[in-house]
Amino acid sequence: MAEATLTTVPETRRPTRRRRLVSTAVVLGCICLVAGCQALPWIGARAIVYPFRRANPVDPSSRGLAFETVTVPGADGLRLAGWWIPAEGASRGTVIYLHGHNDRRFRGLFYARELHDAGFAMLLVDLRAHGESEGSQLTYGWYERHDVVKTVDWVLARAPDLPVGIIGESLGGAVAIQAAALDYRLAALVTVSTFADLPTTVAHYARRITGFLASAERVAEALRQAGELADFPPYQVRPMDTIASLQAATLIIHGDSDTWIPLENARQLLAACGAPVKELKTIPGANHHNVHSTSQDYLPGWVRDWFVEHLVRPGDSD
Repeated sequence: MAEATLTTVPETRRPTRRRRLVSTAVVLGCICLVAGCQALPWIGARAIVYPFRRANPVDPSSRGLAFETVTVPGADGLRLAGWWIPAEGASRGTVIYLHGHNDRRFRGLFYARELHDAGFAMLLVDLRAHGESEGSQLTYGWYERHDVVKTVDWVLARAPDLPVGIIGESLGGAVAIQAAALDYRLAALVTVSTFADLPTTVAHYARRITGFLASAERVAEALRQAGELADFPPYQVRPMDTIASLQAATLIIHGDSDTWIPLENARQLLAACGAPVKELKTIPGANHHNVHSTSQDYLPGWVRDWFVEHLVRPGDSD
């Protein structure tokens, strides 16, 4: 009789508790990554139209300037917060200051002393949804340009028969360009670190912040949702198109080391600008966030000299 052969089946090794936890964590991580990627346009859209609101840390008295806190009517019934800094003695004109994204009007104090000493009055304004102004959503000039037209009305009621100029930094520059194309009462314009095209700039920011996750499709969807949230057409916010119809003497200033809004934006704006007088000045070594500290010895003087030369009524001269 043949002897039976016993075959032993190796015992299957059961996963340890630690291995199970690691596997679960990997699966959950992949799920979260996929969900996060799907949510990126939703997050991006809200980042586009809902700015951070911050208080102004100082006022014009910190520069030894007399001022008045004012409320300026904006479009759509919004009220904009501002400071009116009157000229000392006879005024040669008024300069409106517009700040950048997530910022507020106190930044304009960087220019206030030079302009005041040159004989200009100033109005520093918090853009809608910023600082102490009303509003909750930002449209990069689509609605803000109409706020500026209302602001010009206010200025001319306060200082009639005097020329009005405007200076805008970053976002404020884009708003200023669009407003000056709409309102030819703005006789002179200065922009600092301003973008040429909103969709291109949003895509650039998205790539810098999220890297390869910022696909063209996700950026386009974020812009689409942003447009729905704030009821504006993001793809029509292109200062490089609007600037073609400008009549205001235009000075474009940009840092040559700006990696957030690269210098090419300024070159595009200059090339497209239809103003009879236009110029580009670059700030050596300045990036998007250190323009003031890099150029404090000369930038306020550049701005003062531009307005002294170009913010004049017909027939006036120094």
